[in-house]
Amino acid sequence: MEISLIGSLITFQVTFTELFIAATVVASVTYKYGWKSAALGSVLGAIAIVVISFTLGSAASRMPIHILDWVSGILLFGFGVFLYYEFWSAHKKGEGAAVIDRGAPVADGAPAGRGGELGPDRHPAGREGGR
Repeated sequence: MEISLIGSLITFQVTFTELFIAATVVASVTYKYGWKSAALGSVLGAIAIVVISFTLGSAASRMPIHILDWVSGILLFGFGVFLYYEFWSAHKKGEGAAVIDRGAPVADGAPAGRGGELGPDRHPAGREGGR
């Protein structure tokens, strides 16, 4: 088997990207729920990955490579069709993230501004701002 430098670099880049995404998720969970649940989830996830990798790795070494190519191709095609369906069904319903109504009034009847700031003439306490 020949080892390709380009293949190694691409694999390294993809692995590093996935590790960065995983670290971002762990940091978000840590921020929201605390470090104990994030640490427990990280350890359990790492153990699950090791067990699944060894189990599937030993099973895959006994299968012909062309069967594994077909299985991975069918899975990728299925995920792509699913994402395509989800995108278009949301698009037809008008659930796009870019739909923003900037002219909608806020609770006090003033038009919505940037971040809901109150200027000196719109402050609830008047022009003095409650001072």
